[in-house]
Amino acid sequence: MIKNEWVREDGKKVIPEFQKVINNFKLIYDEIKNNIKLIDLSEKDGNYIIETKDFKNILKEMNIDGLELELISEASLRYTVDKKTFLPIDSDIIIKFDLNHGSKEGIAINIKYSNINNVKEIILPKEVLEARINNGDKI
Repeated sequence: MIKNEWVREDGKKVIPEFQKVINNFKLIYDEIKNNIKLIDLSEKDGNYIIETKDFKNILKEMNIDGLELELISEASLRYTVDKKTFLPIDSDIIIKFDLNHGSKEGIAINIKYSNINNVKEIILPKEVLEARINNGDKI
């Protein structure tokens, strides 16, 4: 059993499809707009906070290949959006799974947006570089 460690999953089908979704702010925005009744909007520090505790239903609408919705026990989404530019500042996506064999897994994604369209260098955290695949091999 692995706890609170970076682990690379061999999700050859789900992971690429899910990455397409989380990297496509427009796709998520369109689904939020289509499910506006599931969204809470507030203001904090001159920014908009867009949240939903019912992200599972939005994921269902997105129809992501390979994502087994029946295994998701909980899913939430939060975006912080600049009130003046309407560009995203950060987002959190949390998805918890109840797997068929009785174990639980979770995905927590925190994305910080800065210097949009002006990226010069990407530095991976040491934990990611030292992560292991489920069978114990280094990535």
